[in-house]
Amino acid sequence: MYWRIRGKSNGHSWWGKTAVVVVDVQKDFTTAYSGSLAVNGTDDAFLKSVAEATKKLKELGLPIYATMDWHPAGHVSFASRHSGKKVLESVSIEDGRTQILWPDHCVQGTDGATLLLNEKYITGIIRKGEDVDYDSYSGFQDEVPLMQNKSLGGRCSGQTPRLDRPGATRQCQTDFFV
Repeated sequence: MYWRIRGKSNGHSWWGKTAVVVVDVQKDFTTAYSGSLAVNGTDDAFLKSVAEATKKLKELGLPIYATMDWHPAGHVSFASRHSGKKVLESVSIEDGRTQILWPDHCVQGTDGATLLLNEKYITGIIRKGEDVDYDSYSGFQDEVPLMQNKSLGGRCSGQTPRLDRPGATRQCQTDFFV
């Protein structure tokens, strides 16, 4: 995901226009740390390449934001919260939402929630999934209803103002990794 700002500065057409968002590089999502929700290909070589790219982009002067899952214990997306249910099953939530169930992951204050980026290169951290009753696949909006073929709804995560500014146009690429 990246944001663009119209205009030029420092003689480069991209300078001052682009911010980089590095998404959820946390222990629980990596095979390198045997994470509870590890994504294939997230080994030590992957982590090294992300670290190198982050450093180079920061050296170019780009602002770098990091998203991270930051769930409270007992989060609605955890299979452990729903008696008799298993990972990857779906449950119907009382307000009509359908929730896919995951293993407990990125629980606030646990080792698995650790961000694996050098924070000296990070302009800001966007925590998501902090509400125990709402899932959050986006750093900008809880509960992504588009996955349920509904109009964009959900609750704002409160993080968007950090990147919104006059002249900004949001250009997003989203991936569903699990």
